[in-house]
Amino acid sequence: MLSRFKLMDRREAPTHLNRGRRFHRQSIVHSRQPPRVAALATLLIGCLFLVPTGGLVAEEKDTLSVESDAYGAIVVEIDPRCSEVTLRSPEAKIRWTIDPTRVSRSVDLENLVSSDEFRIDFSKFPGGLEAGRFDSIVVPRSLALTDDSTETLIPMFSAVTRDLRAGVFYRARVLFKTREGWVASSPVGFMSSVCPVDGLEQ
Repeated sequence: MLSRFKLMDRREAPTHLNRGRRFHRQSIVHSRQPPRVAALATLLIGCLFLVPTGGLVAEEKDTLSVESDAYGAIVVEIDPRCSEVTLRSPEAKIRWTIDPTRVSRSVDLENLVSSDEFRIDFSKFPGGLEAGRFDSIVVPRSLALTDDSTETLIPMFSAVTRDLRAGVFYRARVLFKTREGWVASSPVGFMSSVCPVDGLEQ
């Protein structure tokens, strides 16, 4: 490039030569960046590709779908009560089983009966189950199975939810984990108990 500028015709206007030389000098300065500046630019561009986006983070969450029990095959009963261990601590005993007459297909019944893990969602917020504002506990089958139904085809399960607030209306549901995802029962509402202080004389 420098040699070409030296061999340019002298009859060309000096202003054109000056502009060409100034442009040439500027292009040389911008194309020959210091090694440190070039390395820093490459590092910054690489970091942009390493920052996770919202979509990528969301894909790492639990992808099991939740399907509602449209036929009401999951029967849930809730018994609010006061804890016999912790003073002034309301809790609720939840029982659930399967009504085979309400299952549409035999394969659905098999999936529910063979479930080895359950989840109990309960919320104190109106519409909290639908909006995702709820607390959950996961109960393995071995811990939820009641003693008096171990030999039956359709067993009865139960679990106790603790740390409830006194005098609050809750809505709860029980979910069965199947090969296709979670199958959720219809929500059941209950009012938590207001427990007196045990051990005090009246």
